[in-house]
Amino acid sequence: MAAAASAFTASSSFVSSSPCSLRYPAPPRSPSHGRSHDLASDSVDLLTFKQIARRRAIHLAKYPDAKIISLGIGDTTEPIPDVITNAMAERAHALSTIDGYSGYGAEQGEKKLRAAIAATYYADLGIEDSDIFVSDGAKCDISRLQVLFGSNVTIAVQDPSYPAYVDSSVIMGQTGLYQQDVQKYGNIEYMRCNPENGFFPDLSTVPRADIIFFCSPNNPTGAAASRDQLTKLVKFAKDNGSIIVYDSAYAMYISDDSPKSIFEIPGAKEVAIETASFSKYAGFTGVRLGWTVVPKELLFSDGHPVAKDFNRIVCTCFNGASNIAQAGGLACLSPEGLKAMHDVVGFYKENTEIIVDTFTSLGFNVYGAKNAPYVWVHFPGRNSWDVFAEILEKANVVTTPGSGFGPGGEGFVRVSAFGHRDNIIEAARRLKQLYKFGSDCINLLIFKQIARRRAVHLAKYPDAKIVSLGIGDTTEPIPDVITNAMAEVTSCQTRALSVIYIQFTKQILAFRAHALSTIDGYSGYGAEQGGKKLRAAVAATYYADLGIEDSDIFVSDPAKCDISRLQVLFGSNVTIVVQDPSFPAYFDSNVIMAQTGLYQQDVQNLIHCFCSYLFVPIQAMHDVVGFYEENTEIIVDTFTSLGFNVYGAKNAPYVWVHFPGGNSWDVFAEILEKANVVTTPGSGFGPSGEGLVRVSAFGHRDNIIEAPRRLKQLYK
Repeated sequence: MAAAASAFTASSSFVSSSPCSLRYPAPPRSPSHGRSHDLASDSVDLLTFKQIARRRAIHLAKYPDAKIISLGIGDTTEPIPDVITNAMAERAHALSTIDGYSGYGAEQGEKKLRAAIAATYYADLGIEDSDIFVSDGAKCDISRLQVLFGSNVTIAVQDPSYPAYVDSSVIMGQTGLYQQDVQKYGNIEYMRCNPENGFFPDLSTVPRADIIFFCSPNNPTGAAASRDQLTKLVKFAKDNGSIIVYDSAYAMYISDDSPKSIFEIPGAKEVAIETASFSKYAGFTGVRLGWTVVPKELLFSDGHPVAKDFNRIVCTCFNGASNIAQAGGLACLSPEGLKAMHDVVGFYKENTEIIVDTFTSLGFNVYGAKNAPYVWVHFPGRNSWDVFAEILEKANVVTTPGSGFGPGGEGFVRVSAFGHRDNIIEAARRLKQLYKFGSDCINLLIFKQIARRRAVHLAKYPDAKIVSLGIGDTTEPIPDVITNAMAEVTSCQTRALSVIYIQFTKQILAFRAHALSTIDGYSGYGAEQGGKKLRAAVAATYYADLGIEDSDIFVSDPAKCDISRLQVLFGSNVTIVVQDPSFPAYFDSNVIMAQTGLYQQDVQNLIHCFCSYLFVPIQAMHDVVGFYEENTEIIVDTFTSLGFNVYGAKNAPYVWVHFPGGNSWDVFAEILEKANVVTTPGSGFGPSGEGLVRVSAFGHRDNIIEAPRRLKQLYK
């Protein structure tokens, strides 16, 4: 028994604890080969869609009766046209007959379909049917192309872009580790595409890459590259020996003169591969049918045709697209099928228009949409996931956070136009209700964001000596000659004066005017229009010889309040034009007027505030203005000495500084983080303010001197 036990102990298949123990098979061993480190973690980008699904499930668990509308993942919703499904059904039925049955087909696709694709989409472009590989969709072909390229290549992608480009690169081992601080993978060139550069990268700053993934119209931004831009891209690839993988999955949505194929560009056949799909044209997201074009002119550096190697990959990794799906593809390319596909695309483009109209009416900047079924909506200064959560929580609508498509998508959400018409209309209604009635004005959010970021900065750097040149609040004391006069004011007028004093000093006026304690000095209600002496003084001082009389003047608790009263006067059924950029109150007061009658009543009640009878010595005010003008000159000199273009300043206490190609919020963050100075992002004043920041001259002189010192240190 002892010998037997020794034998079993030596065996790797059984374990025995003693010579008399029963012998049980040992647990199976794990493979000795470790898991690929490239697959050891989920793609950061593709985690977006898992997160969306998880958050949607949590929301439904919390609100089981919620009627969720999904405008997130770009899945088609409308039925496949009959002319196409009839052909598929006929082919499917034929498989049950001796004559109609077929098994494996050519891995490259049926010859008739390849010829039809070449004739329909590449007529006169020099693409032959032998250049076309029919597949089960563009996404699958991207992975097969990555197998073709191998792991020892460098990759460039648009930022933002379709996550599969990056994740397939991660899986293939082409990338480095994920860098949390910049939200990028190492060894991938992220080509920033944003509103400032027309969603086309500055190729002069892009280092060479072996493979360039480029999607037009782009998913998620919806931007279609122009002929001139694609010509530059082809030249860049030729100059650098790169291969462009051009994703044209949304080409049929193009309604302007943007190229629908990269092969419309001279020389592209020598540097480009094109992938395409029936998914978004015919509703084939579940049927699965697409194609890839690998021109015979495209060669590796050793002169070997790329198409030959791709053919080997296809024949090894793929048995060909479904013959039923290919029958549907042929029907798609018939005259009736093409018309049916255009009708489907037209339906989704109408949905897109509804979504665009919704967000633009709410004051948002939207991009894309014209040539794609996606609307790229900008929420300046906000986190994409926070916006996603807000829309889901308050409107029961699913969108896609822009940051899921790359770091360049932060501050945006993608809204898909793939949806039934009643759902699109209902989603638009909910969004209008959310952002017109239940949320802050988009422009005025800027000041909350500034305050929040300032607080975050102070929490991070509690000893930071922050200088605020952001919100245009005055800092210098009111001249004595004015406050002395204010001390003589009557009781009821003290309320109105408190408002004025708050505007200047942000402190509550806490005094009891001694004149109120005398019989002669006491007075109660005054004229709502303002004291006659003050109205006459205003007319004489500012409107002499202009025909303005004191009766034309209404003294108030200053201009911002009067803007609201004027909006009450105009009512809600008017159209508004504002300068862009401009003071946010103009826009926000218009938004408020579209809300409820209750707010209008509150504003109307304000008209009965009691106006003050102040006579303000002109010289004292000129002295205050002169002080701020000197501050302005210091700020202007600072930025001009650093090579920046500055505007305004001469006739206003604000300096408008241009940071070409920069995002206003990024500039704001940089100045706060590195110089402890608060400015105001220009985009908060309207879309034309993007790329600029406003620097206020309202500040104590020592702060105005210290801020330029820090700015010079930062930018010099």
